[in-house]
Amino acid sequence: MSFSVCGKKLEKVQFEYLPINFSQDKDICLSFRRDAHMVSFGCLDNYDPANTLQWYQKLLRIYPEGFVHVWLNRQIIGQLEFNATLTAPNGQAGGYVYFIYLIPEYRGCGFGKQLLDYATQHLVSKGCKQAALRYIEGNYRAENLYLKNGWVKQGLLKSSPQLMVKDLTGENNEN
Repeated sequence: MSFSVCGKKLEKVQFEYLPINFSQDKDICLSFRRDAHMVSFGCLDNYDPANTLQWYQKLLRIYPEGFVHVWLNRQIIGQLEFNATLTAPNGQAGGYVYFIYLIPEYRGCGFGKQLLDYATQHLVSKGCKQAALRYIEGNYRAENLYLKNGWVKQGLLKSSPQLMVKDLTGENNEN
């Protein structure tokens, strides 16, 4: 059975989440970060590819499982960056979602929730009890995605980037 999603006829929407082959896909990773910076800030001021490369090297060293490309029909359509080796302020095992990205053609189609679910399910599978992330104030699409999925603003409201947290124990989640 085929159907149309985001103007594309697809047989089945089933993502594959595969580790990033950084030596092969470094330029894709950088282009995704560059685009996300532009979407979040409206300009490329303060975007530094050299710092981004250093970040990738650090993430690959500390938590390579959290550096994932999202594939659909043999095409990379997104990227996730997260870490399950942190400690939350309350002392519990914690995780952090650093980056959720979809290429423009797949935004606004409900896929962001699937990517967010993948990251949080991974964190839960690694024993994380709480997760955190930050988004740039004014990125309403991201803000709405997180709020609809049980994330709660924490810290100074209207700070940018705004901190959000989610209880992963299931005790305080409505979703």
